[in-house]
Amino acid sequence: DRPGTTVDAVDALYEKNGKRLVLIDTAGIRRKSNVDESVESLAVLQAIRSMERADLVVLLLDASMGVAEQDAKIIGLAEDRGRALIIALNKCDLLSDEEQKKAVTKARDVLAFVPWAPLVRISAKSGRGVAKLVTTIESVVAAHGKRVTTAQLNRFFEEVLDQHPPPVHKGKP
Repeated sequence: DRPGTTVDAVDALYEKNGKRLVLIDTAGIRRKSNVDESVESLAVLQAIRSMERADLVVLLLDASMGVAEQDAKIIGLAEDRGRALIIALNKCDLLSDEEQKKAVTKARDVLAFVPWAPLVRISAKSGRGVAKLVTTIESVVAAHGKRVTTAQLNRFFEEVLDQHPPPVHKGKP
């Protein structure tokens, strides 16, 4: 429960309904100014490398502490690497319903640059919301793996242009 104490990334195999996932639990990535130059900096490097081999990143945030600038940077790292993303607000069991709503609103405001990322409220201690997190992981991985063919994309743009043609200037669109 003390920041900076997790060092190694730990892989665990998770299987559900015949689907296999490898979960990688990494050290938290704190601001450079808060990181000791020794073991913790290596743990941070290892956490970023783990992101390289992941299909999906679940950013686990303490709901009572809110979203920090460093969290947005971590999301940027995941996005730059083309990883699917879920934001999990942990320790929601410690907050009232009103405080939870405020935490979600604040998280959405700070992370407005990734409005597509699902936000799931959980309590790792009590297990509340974990089943929803797993379901969200499955759906996000499936959606992230979907590919749109060129023909589908062309049909989409044809429909959009038919319904909303570009403005005309001197007889030319």
